Amino acid sequence: ELETHYVIFMADGNEVARVSYTSDTKSITAPDVPTKTGYSGTWESYSLGDSDIVVNAIYTAKTYFVTFRVSDDTQVIYYNRIKFDQKIGDIMPKLPTVPEVEGQIGRWELNGEEVTLDTVWKIDGDATIYAVYEVAPNNNKTKGCGGSLLTASILLSGLAITGLTALIIRKKDEE
Repeated sequence: ELETHYVIFMADGNEVARVSYTSDTKSITAPDVPTKTGYSGTWESYSLGDSDIVVNAIYTAKTYFVTFRVSDDTQVIYYNRIKFDQKIGDIMPKLPTVPEVEGQIGRWELNGEEVTLDTVWKIDGDATIYAVYEVAPNNNKTKGCGGSLLTASILLSGLAITGLTALIIRKKDEE
């Protein structure tokens, strides 16, 4: 009688499947590699032998394009490839300078979150990082008014989504 052995398919430390075979078995059907956001997966190579075999999933981070722009109708300030789970700082030594707008303070944002060199890419696709501006403190041109202007936009996988543009004005307290 032929001895039964197993190919144990593992992904991220979890058993996905256990497929039996004997010395007469020429090939087996491997299960699908479990999906993992931002990664493509394959099984490591293996050969059937005379003992149990553990086969691990090998995941490779997908590569996407990151673009820095002020708005959809302005030129690209910076463009590069980035891998899923990679830090922005790994693809550039410093962030592009946010173009100056008089009386405004600017920063880079993606999905409402400020982007820094330590930002880790968690978008499963290409995306555009946009400049977001706020009125600089103590830079009110209208007496008795203060406010902030915030525009957030993202371009995710070719779909433009523009956030709400809001101007908030407070009336000066009556004296």
